[in-house]
Amino acid sequence: MIVQFIKFCLVGGSGVFVDSGITWFFKEICRINKYIANSIGFVCAATSNYLLNRIWTFESHDPEIAMQYARFIGISVIGLLINNAAIYLFNDKLKFNFYFSKLLAIGIGSHLLEFLHELLFQFLKKFPPSQRADYDIYSRLFYTQFFEQNIVFCNQSLMQLVD
Repeated sequence: MIVQFIKFCLVGGSGVFVDSGITWFFKEICRINKYIANSIGFVCAATSNYLLNRIWTFESHDPEIAMQYARFIGISVIGLLINNAAIYLFNDKLKFNFYFSKLLAIGIGSHLLEFLHELLFQFLKKFPPSQRADYDIYSRLFYTQFFEQNIVFCNQSLMQLVD
């Protein structure tokens, strides 16, 4: 388990470089809006983290890769929203350097996402089986409504940024 934890940390560190490098490329070289560039970098890093953790860290051979990835990206949408909100706060409002703001956003986003994961997935294990079904129904309803609302919000926000 210690070896897996070290691998997990190394994958996370590589994700910071993937995220920052791709964001820098799209923001500075391609001159794309900073939030779109950040979102591209974030999704690329989340995808590389997922694949590296699946193959190297946890050596998963589960054939349900498409469903696993869809769930992973679904949760990552929350992280992306937190990440962009933190960049807005630190860079736009507090006037910190964009890349410093991005590092803060990565740290804050990963901790909040871990908290949500613990709350929504690990906490469920503490319920007795008779209550688990009710909680599972509520969490599914929450996720369905949350993701529908946030996908619409993200699409509207991206369209405003592009226009």
